[in-house]
Amino acid sequence: MPSVFEWLIIGVSAVLTPKPPEGLDIDRSFGVGPIPVERARQVMGDALVKLVITNGVDVPAICRLGRAIPVAVMEALMERDPTCVVPGCDVAVHLQVDHWQVDYGKGGPTRWSNLARLCIFHHRLKTHQGFRLNGGPGNWEWVPPKPAKAARAPGPSKAPEPSDPDPPLFRLME
Repeated sequence: MPSVFEWLIIGVSAVLTPKPPEGLDIDRSFGVGPIPVERARQVMGDALVKLVITNGVDVPAICRLGRAIPVAVMEALMERDPTCVVPGCDVAVHLQVDHWQVDYGKGGPTRWSNLARLCIFHHRLKTHQGFRLNGGPGNWEWVPPKPAKAARAPGPSKAPEPSDPDPPLFRLME
C-alpha cells in the first residue's frame, strides 16, 4: 500500500491543452495552494493521486491515477484466490496481487480480469525470472521460462579422431 495519498486540483484548460506551457501551475494541491507541475511530479513519486478536474465553478471529472485496487475488486479476489493461484501452492498468507495477463509496467489494466493473487515466492519468479501464468481462474497453469540456447564455440562439433589409434613412439627414416 503506498504511503502517500495526494489530491491534485487542476483547471480543465490545463487538461485540454495537449502540451501544457512551460511553468504551468496546478491550481492547488490539497491544503497547499498553487504548485508548478514539475514540482508535483517530483513530490508525487509513487503516490496514489486523485485528480480533480475543475472549470472554476463545477467539477466535471475526478479520476484516480495509479494501480490501487478498488475495495470491491480486492474482496472478490480474496474470495476467488484464497491461496496462491500457482497449481500445487497452498500458501494463504501475505499474498500479493499480480497483473497476470499484461504487466502493469507494460500498460496492463488494474481490473478484475487481469489480476491474480500469488505468494511472495511465485510473484518474484514471475516478475524477475520470466515465469508466466496461463489459463485463468480454475484452470491456472504455471509456465517456466524457456531455457536459453547455449552458446556454441566455433569449430568442429566433435574432436577429430586420430588417424592411427596406436602410433609408434618413433619411425625409421630411410
